[in-house]
Amino acid sequence: MRRATSVFGALLVLAGVATAAFFVAGLPGLKSQDGWFYRPESHGSLSVAFALLVAAVAPFAVARALRAADAGGHKRALGALVLVGTLAQIGLVCLAPGGMSSAWRRLHEGHGEYLRIARARSGLAMETLRDYEALAERGTLGSFARSKPPGTLAAYLALDALSRTPPVRLALAPLIDQAKASPLAAVAPAGALAFLLFPFLTYLTIIPLVLLGRALLYDARVGYDAALLFLSAPAVLLIDLHLDGALFPLLGTTAVALAAVGARSGRPVASILGGCVTALGVYCTFGLLPVVGLGVGCALVLAGERVVHGTPLGRAAQPLMHALLFLAGFVIVTALFVVWLRYDPILRYERAIALHTEWKAFVPTRLWRALSLVEFFLYAGIPLALAFAAELLLAAVAVLERELAAPSLWTLGVAATLAVLALLQGTNEVARLWIFMIPFIALAVAGGLRARSPADPRRGPLLALAATQAALAVVMKVTQPW
Repeated sequence: MRRATSVFGALLVLAGVATAAFFVAGLPGLKSQDGWFYRPESHGSLSVAFALLVAAVAPFAVARALRAADAGGHKRALGALVLVGTLAQIGLVCLAPGGMSSAWRRLHEGHGEYLRIARARSGLAMETLRDYEALAERGTLGSFARSKPPGTLAAYLALDALSRTPPVRLALAPLIDQAKASPLAAVAPAGALAFLLFPFLTYLTIIPLVLLGRALLYDARVGYDAALLFLSAPAVLLIDLHLDGALFPLLGTTAVALAAVGARSGRPVASILGGCVTALGVYCTFGLLPVVGLGVGCALVLAGERVVHGTPLGRAAQPLMHALLFLAGFVIVTALFVVWLRYDPILRYERAIALHTEWKAFVPTRLWRALSLVEFFLYAGIPLALAFAAELLLAAVAVLERELAAPSLWTLGVAATLAVLALLQGTNEVARLWIFMIPFIALAVAGGLRARSPADPRRGPLLALAATQAALAVVMKVTQPW
């Protein structure tokens, strides 16, 4: 088994090398798909070799943090992982031509519009959220507000308010001065705070991911292994300074982790809180609606495993009661938004979908379902995709043989969620829109690797996969227009 696992790890490294060559060659065959893939462009940075070295070595350095976790030093391990991820993403932002100026440009363009709207609506937060529908339809809130529920703008309003507090302005004074000399001059404090806060929030996802591994797969080590795969995923490292990467994975993973904790331990408060966090996430983006299914799925996984182990039916069904509590939490918080903030989720959803349909009308539709998955896994990392495909195959075989272990059931559930997303939302930009799924995919891969090598303290194949993914992220950074 150990030899087979080592061979599998070597194959994943080779897949990473082949993918890197594919990017360097200019994505032959894919760049001809208009509207789907970024056209390659070389940045030619002299620091690339150094970045590759750091990317390849960092996962092995992080292994020390994982060993500390194995010894019970969870605070130190979690802190190290969050810090490494935050610094890595900031470093890759600055690796682009122009250094910091490229970061300010990213915060100014596209969804950076939210920074300016939040500044203009400063002091009018409640009025803005309560009149969101009318303001959005009139164009008062910019171009993107019509495509989302109010929570995204609420997050930027909170960011703007926090950035103007004296402690933050004092702490970030040098960074704010730099932002003032950029296109972000009008919103310099909020831009400076976003530059540091967004990467930190991105990797704060590691904490609920470790909790999810412990609750769902009965092993905190699986959560740490998944955290390393999440940390090194190219999409997570490269899709930066954007709420899709900074906030939505954190909300989605936290919600599912709480659902798993509640269903496993029998704690009603955890299950209800999981539903509440899910409602908050869906208030920010309808893209997190699949988290409802994943939260309920945790209860199904745990109940199914109990039935197989011969647990009396009454006890085996307890997780299903917690699934109902999870849904109750979701409904309660959504109802509070409806009553308190005059939020109409159905109308907002219909209008957002209509606008997205209009925006995506130019995207070629041939093979669109397949292309959406190709785009997602290309940027999530082909090595991770192949590892997930292998785990999916093994999970399917296990279920056919009636071995309903939690890792197998979870892997099948994640795959089913991706299939539904492709069928219902398959379009371009899914590398960003589905980024919240990467923690769950990482957990499926980590769970399978750990199940086959339960006593391996070295984590050889896992570290090889993470190092390959991180190095691939650097290659993608210098061959793509990020």
